[in-house]
Amino acid sequence: MSRAVEDRIAAAAERQHGVVTHRQLIEAGLSRSTVGRRLLSGRLRLLHRGVYLAVPFPLPHTREMAAVLASDPDAVVSHHSAAALWGLGAGSGSSPRATAPVEITVAGNRGRRPGIRVHRVARLGDEERTVSQGIPITTPGRTLLDLATVTGARELEAAVARAEREGLVDPDALAALLARQRGHAGTRVLKAVAEAPGGPALTRSAAEAKFLALIREAGLPAPECNVVLGPY
Repeated sequence: MSRAVEDRIAAAAERQHGVVTHRQLIEAGLSRSTVGRRLLSGRLRLLHRGVYLAVPFPLPHTREMAAVLASDPDAVVSHHSAAALWGLGAGSGSSPRATAPVEITVAGNRGRRPGIRVHRVARLGDEERTVSQGIPITTPGRTLLDLATVTGARELEAAVARAEREGLVDPDALAALLARQRGHAGTRVLKAVAEAPGGPALTRSAAEAKFLALIREAGLPAPECNVVLGPY
């Protein structure tokens, strides 16, 4: 096999977290029979139909990239999977379990794939999709809105607080999103979190969350939670 063919395959895999599609392999210069032989020899590993791992071991975001490439051309990583990529999961920077399905959102009614949890919407506007680390993904604000439908209030509030601290969302942008998505199932819950007394708080335990709830219920001034003070 020529060096040029191998370089084209390597370039695609480097852009896509170690993942290549069957179409990309053919366009790079491999024949269908060569793709088959590489699968048998272990040089390629099947992740989804028509999607392969082209490097020795999975990379941190291989699963998310593979899920998008295996799905609709307009698919984006969403919900818990998007929250993990944005660093908004339980424990900043955490990732879902390696065995948990990757969550994606697609517009319309498309087929299913093993290992992928598909959320279908009538439309996902350009203002609510973006690309992070080369992976199509819901924007931080839309990610929070989707999380509001699948997670508890404490986890959601912590995610909103992290997003604000990291500059991923701001109150005005979040308010505009909520106004635009009045009919979304997560709008009411996210609005309540965003408008909580003192703003969304980053609590690190059930005890902290319960104590904060007592303070809010009593109408006392809301404290800042787990903030950086100088070097501490």
